[in-house]
Amino acid sequence: QHSDVLMKILLNAQKQCRSMASTNVAVAHAFADGPYDRSSFHLAGEADAITEVASTIATSALNELETTSNHVELERSRHPFVGMVDHIAVMPLNKDVSEKTEDSTKTTRDSPNGNAAKAIGRRLEALGLRVYYYGDAHAEKKSLARVRREETNFFKTIIPDDKHLASLKSEKGKATIGAPSKCQILVQPLDI
Repeated sequence: QHSDVLMKILLNAQKQCRSMASTNVAVAHAFADGPYDRSSFHLAGEADAITEVASTIATSALNELETTSNHVELERSRHPFVGMVDHIAVMPLNKDVSEKTEDSTKTTRDSPNGNAAKAIGRRLEALGLRVYYYGDAHAEKKSLARVRREETNFFKTIIPDDKHLASLKSEKGKATIGAPSKCQILVQPLDI
């Protein structure tokens, strides 16, 4: 349904990654799910660069979808969602990103992925989105499932009526953004 918009966003994100030659960042994977009218972009790289590219992708998606679609389509989607930019996860590559103290539940500093998630969230909040943080980006380190259950309508069935659909048209939306506390992507070089 929005394939032209998604392709435009993907091409712009790839161009932005190439223009940031002094940093390591790339679009590692992009996925479009037509039946549910949703998509995902997976970025790999340094936290600051990911913050820039992810913020641009989210902002572009909001701007493009706001001008090319009707929120009614989004609301009647068959897949649960929080908002137009539904979920952004920032995950570390390869190494432990926070130093553990003797109490294994606490860290001695914020994680770079948590800081990147908060930076992306602040940019979206400046655009008028309500951001729900989770994982290392949340003060209490709440999980994504817990945030969705306790703070959003993600797991609730809402039958859209005219009043509900009109309220969607008047707001930019909501997003869940975070850094899973117990997730790590291991990248191993291939022996060829």
